Amino acid sequence: MKLFLSIFSPLLCFVILGAHLSHLISVWDNIPSSISLMYSGENPNQTGSKLLLFLLPVLTVILWIFLQFLRSIRKKFNYINLTEENKVSQYNAMNMMLISIQTLSFVGLMCINEAFLRNTLELNARLFETSAIILLVLCVVPPLIIAIWARTSFKEKRTL
Repeated sequence: MKLFLSIFSPLLCFVILGAHLSHLISVWDNIPSSISLMYSGENPNQTGSKLLLFLLPVLTVILWIFLQFLRSIRKKFNYINLTEENKVSQYNAMNMMLISIQTLSFVGLMCINEAFLRNTLELNARLFETSAIILLVLCVVPPLIIAIWARTSFKEKRTL
């Protein structure tokens, strides 16, 4: 399972990045040179260059690389109830948590940018907006699960 996620997660992320960038490039001529960035009610109150549509994908790739770096140094983190007997399972759990956050945040941020692009082109973006919100909220779930799991499962084993 771990090997599958280690291969599937980056593959999924970069397929989504490629699809988004190809969509962005294919409609580039249809995007106005100045796009709306902020809205006050129905009216835009701040605009910017259409090149800003490339900013979030770049920042998303940087975040993905940073989380990949954190995965490589996960043994240096501060763990709850870490012992010689449970350190391998705790390291594996941390790896799974980081893969989850890495994938969910990447896809969520790409959905935000796709929704922004679709809104700029005056297309329906509800699916991408909703998906982005759900995926980014789900980024909070893995750390909570790991914290609860580490506190309860290893504490119970010590008292037996």
